[in-house]
Amino acid sequence: MKKILGVLVALALVFTFCGSALAADKMLSAFKLKTGAGGEITQAAFKDKKVMLVFSQMACRQCRFEMEELNAKADELKGKVFIVLVDMNTEAALKQYNELYKLEVILDPDFSIPASFALMTTPATVVLDKTGKVSFEKVGYVRGTVDDLLKNLQ
Repeated sequence: MKKILGVLVALALVFTFCGSALAADKMLSAFKLKTGAGGEITQAAFKDKKVMLVFSQMACRQCRFEMEELNAKADELKGKVFIVLVDMNTEAALKQYNELYKLEVILDPDFSIPASFALMTTPATVVLDKTGKVSFEKVGYVRGTVDDLLKNLQ
């Protein structure tokens, strides 16, 4: 049993460090998408800002858990954390989102932003430095780890 636990810990470390290494050369691609407020947003909105993009779907249970934790800090995260809803039915997803959460939303039904980082699942998160380069990325969610995740914004 101890051997199996050791192997699992080693694999977790490998995935953690490989994920960081893989993020090293990724940049935010040009995009023009709608916001939850009805406007449009482009990559230029993040110029000279360190931001976190959280890729989520309303049908994803783990995504909703993560959004609940982030939502509890919504006031302090304004302009720093954006939820990118990748639901194909953006109207229904946005309606449901607005009933539950208050973080800023970008609608990306074609999964274009996460796909540009080779992230093909939700939940997934990237932190962009002031140049638009990925400084951190993670896939998945573990309850109670949002505070650790937010440290990457500092």
